[in-house]
Amino acid sequence: MSIQKSHVEGLGFSARHLFSPLELVDRIPSSSEARVTVAEGRRTIHEILNGEDDRLMIITGPCSIHDQAAAIEAHKYHKGAVVTVAMDEIEFKQPVFVGDVVSYYTSTHKLGRTSATIDIDVFAQRQFAEDGDFIEVTSARAVMVAIDENNKPTALNK
Repeated sequence: MSIQKSHVEGLGFSARHLFSPLELVDRIPSSSEARVTVAEGRRTIHEILNGEDDRLMIITGPCSIHDQAAAIEAHKYHKGAVVTVAMDEIEFKQPVFVGDVVSYYTSTHKLGRTSATIDIDVFAQRQFAEDGDFIEVTSARAVMVAIDENNKPTALNK
């Protein structure tokens, strides 16, 4: 039996086994204090999302949906793996609310020999909007690079 080389090998990550949440709970027991903190946090989030708490909750993250949208556009130019090497000019213009319908639109800004620079525009339609207008909520520019089986840049092939 041969072991397939991981796409993250050599980057300081291990992809040999990804533990499920239940396995992690068994392997890394939490203290009673930690369990109380998690329960309180979940209750607060639930109350904010249901309008029972008037505090504003801001959720930020790695913009992974932008990566997926940019990868779909980049695949117009490359049949094979592409990776995000830069996420530039991210602008958060308006908040996205629970219940909003979110749409992503991409266009190619620039093509290189191994890369595609992709513009991503994100729009939201408010849950109970009477006019049905979409509001631009985020824009970004991503640089996607085609890679070969050794995770090295390779020429776009379409």
